[in-house]
Amino acid sequence: MKNQLMARGKMFGLVFKSINKAEFKELMKNGRSGDLYESLKKANNNENDHYGFYQWEGKPFFELYLNEASLGLKKAYKTQYEIKSLPVNGSSGKLKGTEQFFYVTEKGFKNGNSMIEFDEEFDPRELRFEVSRRGMFNGTICSLINPTYRNEYFNHIWNWSGFHSDYLVSTKGKCYDLQNEKREIKSA
Repeated sequence: MKNQLMARGKMFGLVFKSINKAEFKELMKNGRSGDLYESLKKANNNENDHYGFYQWEGKPFFELYLNEASLGLKKAYKTQYEIKSLPVNGSSGKLKGTEQFFYVTEKGFKNGNSMIEFDEEFDPRELRFEVSRRGMFNGTICSLINPTYRNEYFNHIWNWSGFHSDYLVSTKGKCYDLQNEKREIKSA
């Protein structure tokens, strides 16, 4: 009989796509109405550079189930399991030098699910958590957590109750909203 570990809770995905200054200016001018926007949006819909489950003040926003029985993760998370924090990807602060730009997509899911199946008996010592972190260049770090079992990541299954947003950021710590229509831009 196969055993199943299911993670269920609030999930988040973040995609950073590097764009050049000409593309930045085009997006600022045309907003969401141009071909460039449509191609970036389509490409980012199929990717997740930084994804996982939310955590707030070190507490997970998800629960784990072994064959549908809760493991009581919220109480045992910090005391019974190994937690590995990865280095920050990107920078939490402004960068010096030539300004670079990114098209950013955020996707959130109130009820996300991921799962792993295995044949052997469940060993809680093999359940670990990995915290990935992404610097947003403006003093913010987005931290997400992913469970692993026997060094294998869980497979994303499905989700619902989602949101989607997109915007531009620069390595100088600036965030730019995308407009739904064309506008005049003097300089960037």
